[in-house]
Amino acid sequence: MFIEYKALWNDKTIVRIDRFFPSSKTCNVCGHVNKNLTLSDREWTCPKCSAKLDRDINASQNILKEGLKIYGEEFAITKVEEKSAVRNNAHPMKPESQPISYAVGG
Repeated sequence: MFIEYKALWNDKTIVRIDRFFPSSKTCNVCGHVNKNLTLSDREWTCPKCSAKLDRDINASQNILKEGLKIYGEEFAITKVEEKSAVRNNAHPMKPESQPISYAVGG
């Protein structure tokens, strides 16, 4: 795959997560899995912690956390929260403009 070639070329590591990992249905704040979420639900409120979530941004944060967990980073949650805080305050973007995938460097 092209991404594997580019990762190798740039001395990066690719971390694969399970294809069926419920990244959109899992609240990135408390971890509750919302089994009632449908594809048409673009925003939702977690019934457990009341966090208001954008489906795509929530999924990207969960994918990053899972990738870092698999990669073995002990401070994955801290890194995600710091990156989110910096991105939201220093670089305000429309949700559709924000990146939804991240590379994990080695």
